[in-house]
Amino acid sequence: MKNSALLLIITLTLWTCKSAQNSKAESISSPSFEETTYQDQWKNVKRLEQKGAFKSAQVVCDSILQQAISNKNPNQLFKALAHRSKYIHLIEEDAEEKIIGDFEAQIKTAEQPAKALLHSACGELYRQYHDRNQWKRNNRSDVSADSSASLAYWSLEKIMQFAAKHHLKAIEQAELIESYPTQRFETILQEAPEQTTYLFYNKKALPTLYELLAKRSLAFFKYHCSRKTRPIGFQKVADSILFSPLDHFLKKELSQQDQKAIDFQTLKLYQKVLQQLDQNKRLDALLHFELDRLEWAKQESEKDKKQELFREALGQLEKSRDWSSEQVSLIKLALAESYQSSSSLFKSRTKEDRESNYLSQALAITQEFQNDSSYAGQRLKQLQATILQTDFSITSENTYPKGQAALFFMNYRNLDSLNLKLYRIPQDLELNHRQEREMALALWRKNPLRNWSVELKNPKDYRYHNTEFYTKGLEAGRYLLLASSQVNNAEEVDDLAAVLFNVSNLSLHSISLTKKGNLFTSA
Repeated sequence: MKNSALLLIITLTLWTCKSAQNSKAESISSPSFEETTYQDQWKNVKRLEQKGAFKSAQVVCDSILQQAISNKNPNQLFKALAHRSKYIHLIEEDAEEKIIGDFEAQIKTAEQPAKALLHSACGELYRQYHDRNQWKRNNRSDVSADSSASLAYWSLEKIMQFAAKHHLKAIEQAELIESYPTQRFETILQEAPEQTTYLFYNKKALPTLYELLAKRSLAFFKYHCSRKTRPIGFQKVADSILFSPLDHFLKKELSQQDQKAIDFQTLKLYQKVLQQLDQNKRLDALLHFELDRLEWAKQESEKDKKQELFREALGQLEKSRDWSSEQVSLIKLALAESYQSSSSLFKSRTKEDRESNYLSQALAITQEFQNDSSYAGQRLKQLQATILQTDFSITSENTYPKGQAALFFMNYRNLDSLNLKLYRIPQDLELNHRQEREMALALWRKNPLRNWSVELKNPKDYRYHNTEFYTKGLEAGRYLLLASSQVNNAEEVDDLAAVLFNVSNLSLHSISLTKKGNLFTSA
């Protein structure tokens, strides 16, 4: 593990530790004396790290940690602890248990919101420890019932139990931690570029520390906890619950039978988070987590018609609240993506797809939001461009007989015609892919040996189709066929395809023999 030197032991999905000089504070006022002191210390940490003096950098981090505890500064506490963990990994063997112990110790004395952050980070540390040691601990039973015993003696199941415990503890005091806005933790938040709509959307969907930590806890239970061990014949949550309407799901009392399901913890956590958001009327966050729940339900369902169940649930969700236009566009985005997923760019896989053409339905939704500049609106524009994108490929034989028609096979989508140019090139010309491309662009502007167009059937179903075309017999030699959907006299083309083939003096004869009695006759 030492050589891998995990850049940050806490891969927090939503967090990363940044050096102070790279932090982007929204306020334009001068930093306080306390913040200036932290900045100077972090500059010293970076300088020591660049010199390779990791032990000295750790000592400075220890000093920052103690100062942050004294000042009750959760950002600096968390950042110092994470950097300290990085340096311990670099200078000590088998440092993982020590790092986890440091986090556990800080949790005991920390106050909110630092306690919630540390619980979430500690849950991630246990999960990482589990994943890195799983290969050598499979089927190991717990050696000691004492939780204070070394992690080396714990079973994999016990490690995951502690990870789950910390993730649940992180959002236990919901009313308290949701009083801390997301912006307060910008020093440790991994931001997208400031001007992107995506960042704006996430700030609205995850406005407080509660939503941020809830999203992490749900990710743990969805992708790590319930999927680690799935015994033969395991029970799953019923589809009627997975896809149940929002208001019904909020009030649903889960039965003893439901509690036997392997995904029960995930289901219960979704219910808890959604109830909290609904109670406080935070509609952006409520929609974000409900769409997330339905996506999870779609992944968990084993029914053939789970996409239909998903779309029905989206329709009910749209009617369940007085959503804003921006919120409706998010629901429509999920609906359009579901239609796209249900379809195939190639031959229709299902009777329903052939009859309803799901790609057309997805396109119709995207066209409703042509002027929408929101995050969902931009995603819908990208989806529309994907559906309408033109594409083609041409396949040829390596060698054709002299004087015989050369037949080509073509695969295409969203095209009405294709323009073709044929050139003869030197037999001994050796080309790599890049040179072939450059020569093709240069030849396109010159007079070809032959020049023609192929009309294509375009049923406007946005799928791939295939056809064949040919050119009359050629003299022996080497040829380059160029193709583009753009006009033949265009100076610049962005979809130029090139096919190299040969025409040979050698002729190929084939004989098909049929047996009549004891005699073979040529057919």
